Amino acid sequence: MNVEAILRRHPSKKLRRVLEDPSAFRFQVLVSEVTTNASGQPCLRRHGYRVDHEYFYPASAIKLCAAVAALQKLTEYRAQGMRMSLHSPLSLLPLYSGDKEQSSDASNLNGGHITLAHEIRKMFLVSDNTAYNRLYAFIGQRRLNQAMHSLGLRSAHLSHRLSLELSPLENRSCEPIQVGSTAEAGEGSFCFAPKCSSEEVPPVHGVKGLLVGGAYIDADGTKVGVLVRGGSLQVNSPMDFSSKNRLTLVDLQNLLILLMRPDIQLPGCAPVKMDEGHRLLLLEAMRQYPRESRSPKYAGKEYTDDYCKFFLPGLCRVRHKEALRVFNKIGQAFGFTIDNSYVLDIETGREFFLSLALYTNANGCLNDDKYEYDLAYDVAADVAEAVARALWDNSSRSQDLDGVVATTSDDASADVAADVAADVAADVTADVADAAANSLCSEKGLPDSLACLSLKGASNPTLPATSATAAVPATAAVPATSTSPAIPGSSDKAQHSRLEQELSKALLPVYSFFVDE
Repeated sequence: MNVEAILRRHPSKKLRRVLEDPSAFRFQVLVSEVTTNASGQPCLRRHGYRVDHEYFYPASAIKLCAAVAALQKLTEYRAQGMRMSLHSPLSLLPLYSGDKEQSSDASNLNGGHITLAHEIRKMFLVSDNTAYNRLYAFIGQRRLNQAMHSLGLRSAHLSHRLSLELSPLENRSCEPIQVGSTAEAGEGSFCFAPKCSSEEVPPVHGVKGLLVGGAYIDADGTKVGVLVRGGSLQVNSPMDFSSKNRLTLVDLQNLLILLMRPDIQLPGCAPVKMDEGHRLLLLEAMRQYPRESRSPKYAGKEYTDDYCKFFLPGLCRVRHKEALRVFNKIGQAFGFTIDNSYVLDIETGREFFLSLALYTNANGCLNDDKYEYDLAYDVAADVAEAVARALWDNSSRSQDLDGVVATTSDDASADVAADVAADVAADVTADVADAAANSLCSEKGLPDSLACLSLKGASNPTLPATSATAAVPATAAVPATSTSPAIPGSSDKAQHSRLEQELSKALLPVYSFFVDE
């Protein structure tokens, strides 16, 4: 499949404009077709255009990482016997002087609590940043990165919260979290102590394109620049993204494949280990349109079906919406637009993965909120249409599906080419563990709509199952024995005195110690 050739045949003038100067738009496309080998076992054929040729900012696309890491951590805690579930009330206690406790969420119509399940749903339904930051605090910075690295996603460099201007030290530090309502704290409640990683996430290096744009508005006012209209400070030099979040397009898509098709083994990747009921809840959050959600409710006109599904308009030019199921996570910030999707036609059982990165910022200035996102939306839709027609239109398959390629870019980095080539070097197969979706939903007390997650579109759908992980010791959670949150004692303080000194110099922490996550 020659992705560039397929895209160039599309009549869209906007897509053609991007293809005329793909490096300026940092344009990347990765397609993985789900098919079967001669033995009838599922495998992938992967094709790309300029895959990971240069850096792109993943923005909210990394929320998928947080959801996976949080659910894996919950699975481990439950295996240790902790009485915690997806729906346990959570309270984020003040970390520094002046912080406010976060103990309720009015958008949760089932009790008004902050819960893992509710925050995950918000992250995917409308890409809520506060929800991501709460999960970040639950997981911890280092644990978040370790979770991705353990899956084989080596490019993961997740160093900061979203939509907050924080120092590296603040991003390494995480609030203590009370499990169980703070108003009812007592026996059965416990608290995860405040965390601070003893190691900084190292800056990204050796990646092309870390300097972005030609100028930027300095949000925190710490740089030297010139005043512009509105009193903002404009720095007339590129923005350095070496300390910002990073995840390659290959790794973004690989994580989605590991979740959606655990029956397909990816070379170099490990399976995602979490409770099957938790995985199904996550997939349902990824699939739903905002209007379908009962809690939280999103009734505003701005919450269209394609609000967080940029490929949907293009896919609907090929197939009617009722036949489509799109499980995805989008991202958009600093002029970058990302969509990482698994597309399933439930009527035919045909399926593919499609991931795109695009940068639209004509004036070259970042943080001025003047990005050509309308162009990005149209191009994303056109790409989805072109790929869906190439894969699903029988008349074009013979000329388009002419072989598996790692990337069509001749000068793509050797590391990226090796990663993609390793993924497609052989048919990827595994035993399929059958589990009836409807019975699973009933067993786990999940919505009946989860039956739509059938990967084959059959009348008696099946879902590949995942196994639960083994218990891992947790040093940050201690059962409470009184009405006050339980926090580890002096041995932790002695062990992490260096962290205390660093924190005391920089900030005014509420707590006298932090545990090293």
